[in-house]
Parts: sequence; structure tokens; C-alpha cells
Amino acid sequence: MGSIKIKYFEIYPNLWARNDYGWTELAEWVPSNPEDFDVFLYIGIGPADDEGADTFHLTIMSRRHYDGLSPEQKRTLRTRWKYFVVERYDWPVIWREINHRISNCDRGNWADSLAELRQQFTWEFENYNKPSPPEMH
Repeated sequence: MGSIKIKYFEIYPNLWARNDYGWTELAEWVPSNPEDFDVFLYIGIGPADDEGADTFHLTIMSRRHYDGLSPEQKRTLRTRWKYFVVERYDWPVIWREINHRISNCDRGNWADSLAELRQQFTWEFENYNKPSPPEMH
């Protein structure tokens, strides 16, 4: 493996209904409708040779869910968060995409890799004064 790696991974189902759900272990969660879902991911990524990690966020949602968002929700998503849209929930495909994005950010040292990671994921210190995750009902 390269100079960066995943240190921890958490999933928060249903970004827009934060008060209705709690944190969920990734292995336990499956959407009730694989074609209409959204998840907010917390991914700890850090130097491979160090115990530390920074937290990065990524929202993943189905096309149907994205299409059902209000214009205000879409605007918030585009301006505050990194995300990607899939046709349906298929964890192995999503996991490969996440790992692919992380691998492509590896520049051999943490400073350069961090700059690349910030293009693919929302860094914990990005928009530091903005709420996380957005609460919209």
C-alpha cells in the first residue's frame, strides 16, 4: 500500500433525517430501499506510518434520492459537501470507488496527499464553522 491509509470508517444513514437515526456500524446497515437512500460517511485517513488520522466526510446517495431533494438541499449539498451518486446501493462497488479515490490521492507524503484528499472528500477542518452534517427537514 502507499503512504496513506484508512484508519476508521463510520456511516450515518439518512443525511436529511439526522434526528430519526443514530450512528450505525457499517456492517450492520443496509438501506430499506437500495434505489432510494443516502448515507453520510466519516472516514479517518492518515499517514500509513503514523497512528493519527484526519476525518473526511463523503455523502453517497442514489439517483432517485438526489432527484427528490429540494433545490435548497441540492444547493447545500453542492456548496458544503463532497458526494457521489449511484444508481443503487451496492456496497462492494461503493467500497471500491472509495478506495480508488483514496489511492489516487496518494502523493508519497501526507501534505501533498492531504491536498488531493480535500478535492475528493470534505476535510474535517473545511468550512469549520458550518454545521455537520446539515440538518434539513
